[in-house]
Amino acid sequence: MSVRNGLVNDMPYLSAYIPSPNSSQRSVKTSWAGLNRKQTQDSGELSDAHNVGLSAFPFLVSTKGSKRIWECPSGHTVVSVHSTGNESYAVITRKENKLYFHYVSEEKTVSVQEGFADEGGIPSIALFNVYEGKPDDIVSAKFNRMILIYPYCLSFDPKGDGTLKTFNTSGNVVPRLKHVTVMNGRVFGVLDGKFYASEWNDYAGWRLPAVDDSSDVLASRAWVSTTQSDIDASGDFTGITVYDGHVIGFKRNFMHMLYNNKNPFRIVDVAKIGAISQEAICECGQILFFASDDGIYAFTGGYPKKVSENLNVSDYNDTILGADDKTLYCFVPSENRVFTYDTASGMWGCIDGNSAITFARVENDCLYSTSDGIYKIGGGEHEGFFLETDASFGGALIEKRIKRLRLQVCHATHKEGDYITVEVVKSSGATASKTLAPSKAGNSVISVITRMTCDFGQKIRVCGRGDWEIRYLQLDYESGGEKYV
Repeated sequence: MSVRNGLVNDMPYLSAYIPSPNSSQRSVKTSWAGLNRKQTQDSGELSDAHNVGLSAFPFLVSTKGSKRIWECPSGHTVVSVHSTGNESYAVITRKENKLYFHYVSEEKTVSVQEGFADEGGIPSIALFNVYEGKPDDIVSAKFNRMILIYPYCLSFDPKGDGTLKTFNTSGNVVPRLKHVTVMNGRVFGVLDGKFYASEWNDYAGWRLPAVDDSSDVLASRAWVSTTQSDIDASGDFTGITVYDGHVIGFKRNFMHMLYNNKNPFRIVDVAKIGAISQEAICECGQILFFASDDGIYAFTGGYPKKVSENLNVSDYNDTILGADDKTLYCFVPSENRVFTYDTASGMWGCIDGNSAITFARVENDCLYSTSDGIYKIGGGEHEGFFLETDASFGGALIEKRIKRLRLQVCHATHKEGDYITVEVVKSSGATASKTLAPSKAGNSVISVITRMTCDFGQKIRVCGRGDWEIRYLQLDYESGGEKYV
């Protein structure tokens, strides 16, 4: 106790409250994550992105744009593109209520067909290896690849005279199948809720077995079966594919799988989940993906698993899928975006490719068709990109400000006009930014001393143009302060 000027002070010496400076902390990010549009706070992922890829994971990279590799003939519009093996592909175009078949090899059109009647929808194309040789002379036998077009029952021989031919049916009736695929020397197809299989090694043979046929004859004959024993499996098929040695048929809300490698085949019900169309089914990274009414699913032989929760998309109608060797591409018309799914990391991104009609995989590339031509994903130049992190609240609603930001980047290849900008974004908008426009390729650290960034949570936005790799982000925070409005 002390007495001063007649006043008694009961507070002991040095026991009074002494204001302390605001606490500081540092946040570093050395491993980046993909797109998460559903959880945009404290997720550690990106809340938005465009033309940003994960090929250099754990770093992010700007991606190349698409390049048009085939121009649609005047007066035509593209209906679809289909892989035909090796480095070739087939394009179906429409002109004045007729369809035209174009066989393209090494980016040159080598065959253009006269029009045939348009029955609506997208034709189904399958590749069939015809065994040419005697059964007892396997050494000298060979296979000849044919391109089959359904429901038109047309075939094209890439090594032939360059014309389409109607199937030589030898008097048997060929079903005009809606969707087809090929496995073990047979054409499998679907039509009006039924599964079909052709005769072995004969894409034009559809003779069903007779009652008194021997087991050997039965095994090689055609096969057909209904699929509506389960009341939930009613309706027409929307697609068919081969995966892991089995033919899988999709309806809008159901999956069937075929067992056995010869007639009679056995139908097994897989799940009450289906695909919206043939173009919404795609294999990538040894995983079968398909778009259903409520999302994108992955199938590896068990029960399908939804993988699209992070996209936060409410309408998947008319979604189509494509792939290269390790990336799945999903064009979602309701978002007018192409989302990418990296099968190695299980993360999502987003690239250019708007208004895609169909996808096709040619070698290790993914092509997509638009009304005016065929484009190769990643075949163009580096264009504009951006990414935005989640809002970092740090698990608490406490005002804090960013004092300094550092971003390490690598400018892999230089081109005039390349730049990169980093910004701090709070609820009221961007508050601080810095742009780097390098004169050559190399590594750089962008350092920004920020002002007026106080908020409960901030985002970091990076945008630019060119070939960039985004590596290391460091933020220096200070808690406390008042929000600047």
